[in-house]
Parts: sequence; C-alpha cells; structure tokens
Amino acid sequence: MATIRQYATQLKDGEPGRRFRDLYEFRQAHPPRTLLRVGLWLAALVLIVGGAAIGWLPGPGGFIAIFGLAIVGMEFRFMAVLLDLVERTGRNLWAWLRGKKTRVPRTTA
Repeated sequence: MATIRQYATQLKDGEPGRRFRDLYEFRQAHPPRTLLRVGLWLAALVLIVGGAAIGWLPGPGGFIAIFGLAIVGMEFRFMAVLLDLVERTGRNLWAWLRGKKTRVPRTTA
C-alpha cells in the first residue's frame, strides 16, 4: 500500500516524458486503500472542475486542472500516456522557444 507522499515522490523523480506512465505502473504495483482511492478521486474532481471554473481568470487557474488530470493518470494508462505526450511536447516547445537544441526523447512501451 502506498501513500500520497510516495506517489508525489514517484512523480517528481520520474523521467520527463515517461513520469506519468511510471507513476501508473507504480500505482498498479502498490494499490492504495479504498478510502485513499476515494479521496484521490474527489481531489481530482475538485481540481479539474475548479481549474476549469477559474481557468479564464488571470493566474494559475488552468494549471490547477492539470494536477487533477495527473491524479486521473494514476488510474488509467491512456491518460498517463496522454500526459506524457503533453509533457514531452511542452518541454520541446519550451526548448525551441528558448533556442535550445535539446529535446526530450520519445520513449516506447
């Protein structure tokens, strides 16, 4: 059984472009208790709806929803793969805008 701290550490220490799939696999290997699982789903729902509701306001509103999607990514592999794609694309776009030559490599599996 894993705790929220272990999930956060796994996500933070993950390799860019693969971190959400690694978190998904970690969660499948270390399933949470039912109460924690329900709490995470409620937190994800609040973050996604709250982020969408205040996303049009100046500030970090839209980014709040991303945290909710990350929680959903722990539950569904397709969401984890999608979040990895978005992270890799965002990092590559940011590097391109700054004029850097480095890119986050595409990973398989």
